[in-house]
Amino acid sequence: MYKLVIADDEKIIRMGLKNMVKWESLGFEVEAIFSDGREILEFLEEIVPDVILTDIKMVHASGLDVAQYVYEHKLPCKVVLLSGYQEFELAVKGMRFGATNYLLKPANVSQIVETFEKIKIQLDQEMELREKEKSRQERMDEAIPLLEERFFTDLILGGVADRKQYISTRINILYPRLNPEKSDCFLVDLQIRSYEKFISDVWQYNQDQLEENLKNFLKIFLSHCV
Repeated sequence: MYKLVIADDEKIIRMGLKNMVKWESLGFEVEAIFSDGREILEFLEEIVPDVILTDIKMVHASGLDVAQYVYEHKLPCKVVLLSGYQEFELAVKGMRFGATNYLLKPANVSQIVETFEKIKIQLDQEMELREKEKSRQERMDEAIPLLEERFFTDLILGGVADRKQYISTRINILYPRLNPEKSDCFLVDLQIRSYEKFISDVWQYNQDQLEENLKNFLKIFLSHCV
């Protein structure tokens, strides 16, 4: 269910909007009802619903103020404005602030249903894109350690024809915040003589811990270089 907030300064209208439309069948749940835009703005500081259905003219803060707030703060929230015929220019201004749609008063149930059916499709598509991006990022996160290992192995063994292009491409993937053209890079060749004796007699922890400490040292060093 997508979260919906309703606001109108006339009680009969806001209660009608809540009760006359079968929101759940459309895929929406009414999260809150307000009588003024200022209440919405306070609500948005804590919770961001999926859609706001609001009257365009209210006492302390208008629906236009709400649309502007959502637009300026880049909130992932759609705004639908309710306006009268004489408020058409305000509604157009609201659309410039990113309002998804506007409904002329008095809006009947069929108009509201049609509008929110379209919004539901948009929200579903956006959610599908987010899920795909999340899945892609998860796959990338899993691949990064393997790419890092292969990257440093190739550097050490020197098995790369075009080293500059290869290094630039791999760094852009593995360390996007690092600019290879403006950063000092170095290669550490660490040799431990009598490695097994070092692990058993000198190093007080296991082999994995040694490797992890070395990795952490390099990460800290690189974080200060970026």
